[in-house]
Amino acid sequence: MLRFALALLLAVCPVAAEEFTFEVASVKPTGAASKGTSIWTNETGFRTENTTLQSLIQFAYNAQSYQILGAPNWVKDDGWDINAKNEVAEVDKIPLQDRKSQEARTERMRSRVRHMLEERFQLKVREEEKQLPVYALQIEKTGTKLVPVKEPKGNMRSNRSNAAGSLKGEGIDIDFFCTTLGDILERPVINETGLEGFYDIEIKYSLDTSAPGKESAPADDITGPSIFTAIREQLGLKLTGKKGPIATWVVEKVEKPSDN
Repeated sequence: MLRFALALLLAVCPVAAEEFTFEVASVKPTGAASKGTSIWTNETGFRTENTTLQSLIQFAYNAQSYQILGAPNWVKDDGWDINAKNEVAEVDKIPLQDRKSQEARTERMRSRVRHMLEERFQLKVREEEKQLPVYALQIEKTGTKLVPVKEPKGNMRSNRSNAAGSLKGEGIDIDFFCTTLGDILERPVINETGLEGFYDIEIKYSLDTSAPGKESAPADDITGPSIFTAIREQLGLKLTGKKGPIATWVVEKVEKPSDN
């Protein structure tokens, strides 16, 4: 399963210098989508199981859910099975230095998926910068409790069940942590800590976020501090609400494809 690396403030989706397409793609509706996102990629193709078009757009444009605006409800609710194969002859278009680069491979796949969405779903999006509510991650007055580690492992696990949640990162930088928090809070989180290097980060929290616009869990289900309190007490950091410029993609047109 591919973890999305998601751009936040003023992010513009990087586009490969050369555009790439799939040689063939099978797109089949599955009804209501599962809660998780199942996307697999390899050197030969791309596959999804019961995945929403919302998730596919996020992957294609390297975006968070809150950066995709104007989509009809079925884009977020309906699931799709997709099995697509790369063009065999495209290797001649790939510079030698990019053939083994994970970043370059991901950008080629994003290019293919964008073309597929345009052809099969008639997707048209417009990029706009909007002033939206964001959170700024800052150091508490009492100081951070984080201790740097030498090895940049880049591992992150996020678990949520019932009314409880946990995050555990191994050898991650603060930008990666902010991206994960933004996914949980459905709002951009920008790094204003000034912290550099890599850290082992772990927090446990309840799903009662106690933030405007968020529904609180029933009192009987609360099993720990809110994520805001957990970040403050367990990490010596804090989240501060503000507004900031965010790159968004506005859906101008989208249609359900035929089953094939």
